[in-house]
Amino acid sequence: MSLPIQIGTPCFQIAFIDVGQGDCTIAYEGTSKAAIVIDCGEGSSARQYLEQLAPDGLSIRMIAITHRHVDHFAGFLELLSAADLSDLKSVVWSPTHNGRLSGDRARAVIRAIRQTIKERSPSKPAIVFADASYSFGRLHCNVLHPSADDILDADQGEYRTVELSNSLSLVLELIYSDANQTYTFIIGGDTGPTDWVRIFARYPDLTSTILRVPHHGAWRTQDGSGLPLGKVLEKLQPTVAVISIGSGNQYGHPSANTLQALLACKSITRILCTEVGRLCCGKPFKARQPCAGTVTMTIGLDGLDIQPSDTAHRRIVSALPSPRCLQEPEGITSTIAQ
Repeated sequence: MSLPIQIGTPCFQIAFIDVGQGDCTIAYEGTSKAAIVIDCGEGSSARQYLEQLAPDGLSIRMIAITHRHVDHFAGFLELLSAADLSDLKSVVWSPTHNGRLSGDRARAVIRAIRQTIKERSPSKPAIVFADASYSFGRLHCNVLHPSADDILDADQGEYRTVELSNSLSLVLELIYSDANQTYTFIIGGDTGPTDWVRIFARYPDLTSTILRVPHHGAWRTQDGSGLPLGKVLEKLQPTVAVISIGSGNQYGHPSANTLQALLACKSITRILCTEVGRLCCGKPFKARQPCAGTVTMTIGLDGLDIQPSDTAHRRIVSALPSPRCLQEPEGITSTIAQ
């Protein structure tokens, strides 16, 4: 599932875990043996990854729940129940967790997560805003969104979005620097076009090496508001784009427009989806079908290594009827809803 890490050597690894239709990102900084977990969809993949990553032990130092949708936090219960939380210092989530959670299950899961953290760690969950930052050895984590002004605008009804919880989800920037290069990873939450207008207004020079594409590859501007994804990519200039999706998702993620924008972006050299989407096969799947699966990126003495490798990934997608990540932009013709 991932490359093993040599504990004790200065290195960094980040994994975009295949949890089906959901999100889970785990970053590990080797000098401090610190792990941070951003979102955790259901499934045992995250726990298995951590056990494989550092069999000699690591410290979960930070967890972040980007917003209040269960596909971003339901898996935390399993993960936290089996983890050592004695060094957990930071538990952060977006202001949307102050709002009413929809559904009895979502409320129950959040209550259970709170109780587990209270009983087994010195940390208390805290709401965070843009400009908050955290450091773990050579790894720096910055909160880019939302800002306190965004919350005020939402309260006053000036933040017009289809889904307020998505729009106020956390966007995190992870920066890892070694002696040779600096790598930037942006975890986009479920943010959309309007939110990125606000993000770039605060951080006009923002760029990224790796982009975890927001909202599972859904992107739709409404009434001319917000930035088209192509403009966001033009600003960020990512080299690799990762989309976390489930094969059986009912939303048509990732959308055709998203894939077209990614394919048209000149800076992007690879597009990696955790699972096969219906655009690649023309139909939804009832069962999960991995494509890239869990995507791991390791920074060592030789620079950035990505697994699956380009060769291995091409073998997988070439067997699909219409693999979108290998097509030219004009080859994207599907009208599946975003």
